[in-house]
Amino acid sequence: MSISNCWAFRVDRRYVTDLDAELQAGRLRQGWGWDVKQDLRAMEIDAGAARNLQMFNRVKEGDYVLIPHLPQYGYITIAEATQDWNTGYQFSIWAKSKDHGHIFPAKALRNFRRGNHKIPASVTGTFRNPSRFWNVTILKEDIRRVLELPAEDLEPTSSVVDRWRQQIVDISAQSGLQKQLFCAAEKYFSKSDWEYLLMEALQRLNPGWKVRRTGGKAEAKHGTDILATTPDLFGDGESGIAIQVKDYQGIISEHPIKQVQKAETSGYWKDRGILILELVVVVVRGDRKTGHELQKAANDAGVRLIWSTDVEDLIFRSACRFISDPDRQTAQLGQVSDTDDAFEQTV
Repeated sequence: MSISNCWAFRVDRRYVTDLDAELQAGRLRQGWGWDVKQDLRAMEIDAGAARNLQMFNRVKEGDYVLIPHLPQYGYITIAEATQDWNTGYQFSIWAKSKDHGHIFPAKALRNFRRGNHKIPASVTGTFRNPSRFWNVTILKEDIRRVLELPAEDLEPTSSVVDRWRQQIVDISAQSGLQKQLFCAAEKYFSKSDWEYLLMEALQRLNPGWKVRRTGGKAEAKHGTDILATTPDLFGDGESGIAIQVKDYQGIISEHPIKQVQKAETSGYWKDRGILILELVVVVVRGDRKTGHELQKAANDAGVRLIWSTDVEDLIFRSACRFISDPDRQTAQLGQVSDTDDAFEQTV
């Protein structure tokens, strides 16, 4: 079996079941496509769509594509490009999400559980990469071996745990819990509260990092509302991510981008032994559909934009982590025990 190039391609985990159905029909969908002007063949609006140009230009007919969490949570699908993606590409906004208009021609070949012991660790381990799309041709021999495995070795029946996790994902989506949490945050928190809320969410989801609020008078010097740091593996200092938080609606100027750039240009953090690795602007209520100019300015400046939909997802994941926190559950049990003791003493 001859394999040319291999790629890894992430999909939106909120719609994995429906995206798998689309793939079975020969359509591999990607997000950042809610406006016909984002068609990659004649793009007039970027707002994140340009991130898909790499896959549009590089994937050729016969290339293999690894896709995590298809057909369901905990699985990986190997698909094959059925045409060169720059010629077989179509654009059609998906009614299911009002997004995901980028359609690439592909067919599913095989899928397997991520924990299958017959699968080389290199194939599953590549998904530690957080990117949306990257080259994995170095794994072509391992992918070839997976494609040649007998069907029974791929354990087509999902495990109980995988099926339960998929139920959690589906029920959460159907209940609208994620949207309710974000709406509650919008209703009950003021502009300054968002910095504390985001700091809590980021710290809970990234316990290995130190996340702290750095706003105040000094912000005029370093342009950073929240700073997330981790120890430098090769030195005495720290590496960090500088975050600027804006609770804006409507048209947003480039001012937040210029602010957060101070984290690098001012030398403030460098003088304190912190090497800034990434600049981020979080636009809490910002709608990426109307933020075309801001997205373009951010791309040009090398600044990452986090829009309201991303904040919504962040809050939801943090809330799930909070609910499952064993320390919180132990504390609740302790409160119940204290109440029981008090009741017994009054009887």
